[in-house]
Amino acid sequence: MVSLVTLNFADRIVIDRQTSQAIRYALKTLLEETERQRKIVRGLIEDNQQLRAELRLERNHASRQEQRANDLDIIVENIKHKIRQLEDESIANASQQHNQVKELQKDKQASQVRYHQQADKLQEQEETIVRLEKELCRMGLEEEERIATQKKMFRQFCKRAPRTQLDQQYVILPTAQELKLYKHQVRKLEKTLKNIKIDSIIRSPGRAPLVMHMQRKEPPRNSAKDNDQECGFEHLPLTIELWADQLLALKNLHRSLKKLFLQLMPWHTVAVQDDKECIRVEDLQLMVDEMSEEVESEEKKSHVPSQQTLYAIVSHFQKLFDVNSLNGVYPRMNEVYTKLGEMTNAMRNLRDLLELDTAAPPGVLVNTVGKLCSLFRENVTWQVEQLLGTQDIQSIIYKLEEHDDFFPAFQALTENLLHILGVRNLTDIVPAVQQLIWKAQ
Repeated sequence: MVSLVTLNFADRIVIDRQTSQAIRYALKTLLEETERQRKIVRGLIEDNQQLRAELRLERNHASRQEQRANDLDIIVENIKHKIRQLEDESIANASQQHNQVKELQKDKQASQVRYHQQADKLQEQEETIVRLEKELCRMGLEEEERIATQKKMFRQFCKRAPRTQLDQQYVILPTAQELKLYKHQVRKLEKTLKNIKIDSIIRSPGRAPLVMHMQRKEPPRNSAKDNDQECGFEHLPLTIELWADQLLALKNLHRSLKKLFLQLMPWHTVAVQDDKECIRVEDLQLMVDEMSEEVESEEKKSHVPSQQTLYAIVSHFQKLFDVNSLNGVYPRMNEVYTKLGEMTNAMRNLRDLLELDTAAPPGVLVNTVGKLCSLFRENVTWQVEQLLGTQDIQSIIYKLEEHDDFFPAFQALTENLLHILGVRNLTDIVPAVQQLIWKAQ
């Protein structure tokens, strides 16, 4: 029970020793509690600063994560671009190979057409050669029969006696000039017969047109004897000329086929054939068969990618995924497809949450999220400003620090007053103090 003694001094209150000690103890406790609360406030300020530093670190980490996400988006876009580029290149290569196959098929058809044409010409030349051989054999037999007939007639003429004056003129010996003329004609005939022999024409077809040209330039012979000797050969030069032209055309055909062979198969070597050697039909047929087989094999190989193409594709993927071996390509591709699937699912969920179209590009999605983040930041800032009554961030920090310094001391003082006055609510403190003042008066 607090006993109050009123003295003559109107503005002083005298209390007993026990009450004074209690008040002193309460004040001492209040000071100690205030000091303790001040230390707590200082610790809270340090914790707040540490939390702010951690918040800055978290913000930096979040910004780094956002930058990393942006980098991953860029990498994914680059990978998509490279995949599209590879698809375009593969489509272009397939189209180019298809066009090449079509061109090769056209070349093959043209080669087959030329081959059939040349084969027909060759068959015609063979038939012409057979016919010329038959005609030459027949002319040879006729020439032998004519020579035998001339010899027989000459023997009969020699056996016959010179009965008439005409026969006596034949018996007269020729003069030296006549012998010289006869020898010259005989040598000329031998030379002509040698040049028009069938063996000579076959072995050197290039000389036949020259011989016939020389024969055409010779002046016409008036001798009846020369006409009798040439009566069986007037159609032979034209036939032999045609035969020689066909043989020359056969050589040209061989030369053209050899060029075509080298164009289709440049890795093969064709032996250089001497012009004096005869060209056989079997050689031409062999070259055409080899070209046909090569074109068929190339056509079969065009449907299957070559080993070099496969190596190029593998090396390209190793360089694209930054791996050193083929075994590292598959894990990297799985990782890329996994990340791509996760990103696709995340973008699909974001489109659903933001109520965007499923065909909306990633740029529209990023812009929408950015707008939402900016609106959220503006709303939070406005709420803090309205709550603390300031627009400066530093002022907000000072307000919070003052609140942290004042509130613990006020709370301790209030609790001590409640304990001293013996009340429970804050609203009962003022009436209790007024009662004490009235009692003291």
